[in-house]
Formats: sequence, C-alpha cells, structure tokens
Amino acid sequence: MRSELRALHFAAVSAAPGGVAFRGDLREAARANLWLRSATRVLLRVAEFDAPGRRELLARSARANLSPFLEPGRPAKIHAACHKSRLYHSGLVEEVLREALALPSPQSGEPSILLLARLVHDRCTLSIDTSGELLHRRGWRQETSRAPLRETLAAGMLLLCGYDGSQAFADPMCGSGTLAIEAALLAGGRAPGLRRAFAIEAFPGFSAQAMAALRAEAEAAAHAPAHPILAADVHAGALASARRNAERAGVLAHVRFERCDAGRLRAPAETGLLLTNPPYGARLAGTDDAVAALDAALRGPFRTWKRAFLAPARGRRAGLGLPVERATTLDNGGIRVELVELAANVAKAPPPAGG
Repeated sequence: MRSELRALHFAAVSAAPGGVAFRGDLREAARANLWLRSATRVLLRVAEFDAPGRRELLARSARANLSPFLEPGRPAKIHAACHKSRLYHSGLVEEVLREALALPSPQSGEPSILLLARLVHDRCTLSIDTSGELLHRRGWRQETSRAPLRETLAAGMLLLCGYDGSQAFADPMCGSGTLAIEAALLAGGRAPGLRRAFAIEAFPGFSAQAMAALRAEAEAAAHAPAHPILAADVHAGALASARRNAERAGVLAHVRFERCDAGRLRAPAETGLLLTNPPYGARLAGTDDAVAALDAALRGPFRTWKRAFLAPARGRRAGLGLPVERATTLDNGGIRVELVELAANVAKAPPPAGG
C-alpha cells in the first residue's frame, strides 16, 4: 500500500501498526478513499496520549476536538482495542470515551460516525473512520461466485504482480469477474471508489463542493485500457454474473468475456499477466479437473506470460511443478493462502510428439 500512496503523491508516507500512515487534510483523506485500491479503510488520527488508568483516559480524551468530524449530539459508534495496557477491557474504554466526549449511542440502523480507540502499552490513539462501509465494497459487485475474492484483495494481488495496465491481462477462471474488473479499473485509470459514498462526506468540516471536484477529476482521468483484458470461465452462470458486475463497474466495454475451459483458452497477446483464483480444496470440492485445466494453460498458450494464482499456503501442488519466482502469504476470507508467482517462460514450446 505504501507504493500506492506514493504513486498518488501523498505526503510523508510511512509504515504504521496495522497499516500505512500519510499526512494530509480532509480533502486528502477523501482523495485516499476515492483512489486507494488495496486499503480496507482510511482513518483520521485525532488524538494520541498516555492513558494508564480510567481517570487519565477520561480527562485526556475529553480534550479531543471532534467538532470538524461530528455534529453535537450526533450518534457515534465506538470500537476499542487494548493490548498490553493496564486498561485491558475494551468495553470499559468504550464506556469512558462515550462519557468523556458526550457521544450518544446510535439506535438500530441509524447512521453514525465510527470512533476507534487503540491502547498499546498504555498509549491511546483515537481515530475517526472516514470511509464508512469498508473500501472493498465498491458498489458494483452485487453478484458473487461460490468463493469470491474481496475487491481490495484482488487489487492487492494485481499490484503485487506489478500490473499497471501496460500489458495484457487474463483470468482463465474468472468466477464473478473480480480480478478482471479490478484490472480494467486499474488499466483504465479509474478510481475504484467513484461509484460509492464515504463517511467523510457527512463531516461538518468537509465541503460537498470539494467532493464533487474530486469526483470530476477522477471522471476526467478515466480512459480505455491500452491492452486486452480477458475473463474466461467454463461455467455460463458465473460468466453472466461477471458480465453484469462489469457493466455496473462501467468497464463492460473493456473486458472480453469468453466461455471456455482454461486449458483450451487462447492467449490474447504474446505477453501479459495471467492471474487467477482457482478452486482449491479448502474452498471448493472436486478440484482435480480445475488443476489440470490451469496446468494446461500455464504450460501452453500462456507460457510466455507472467503467471500467478492463489494456492493453499504451502500446498503440495502450489507451483504445479513449475519454478516459483515468489510466494506471498495472504488471507482470503480467513483462509491462509499464497499468491504464487511464476516467471514467464521465454523458451519455445516443444514440438508435438511424433512431429
């Protein structure tokens, strides 16, 4: 994510516990929500202080100025996490913060701002959530396959593989189309958050005109991808869902959909990136045919491409017998997996048997 922030010219980018930090005002926070592809949410740090006990937490949190983010009397959710601190009970911390900041509890279904408190070694950090719904909820994926990828994970996989739209892309087992759609958004310079709203838009200190200007800039930056983007699947139902998702994402015209077994798929260019989330035993049953089809694609028409796929962590068939360039451990819906990257094979294919 650091490379993402730097590419978008955010200031003072650095590693932080549980994520990455940068410096900016409310406009920059809104821009981050609009453009970040692999982030889960964007938090705005509002206070940091020592809180070894209840009294200190009550007095010091009361000094936090929430007026730019929260109208007086507006309900707020409070989530606390405590680690190696004398105040170790998150429920108590939440109760003290609500009292100190005079924040009413939201009723069921009522819109509210989220305040997060993190206590580590008696040091308390208060942050306001600027995103609202988690950022993987782009707004376009209303249909999913049996084992979908979160949009943010799909985008992160693309970025880890070095994909920037300057090459062709193919997903031979596309399911609901998440990887291909995220590839089309990236290759077309389209802001992933363009079709959704954010919590920051309800902040009293934030201008609706500023958000409108950011969206207008993002719309103007969009363009057609310069290279082919191919999404294929053997299942007609999955492919139909992928097409509808692509239409909602605004990239239907830029993705070629094809119903085809992965092993019979033809590469749309001489080189590019093949990236897929194939079925594997922890997620779906009956994976032998899928493994064989993927193996055929990797060794056949896509052998000159960079190739990558998700596999069970340290699975015995992780590389399918091909040399692994890199394997990165990731979390896919609570399942520990690896993004397995294979280098392109520049050698010519062997001649047919008996030829």
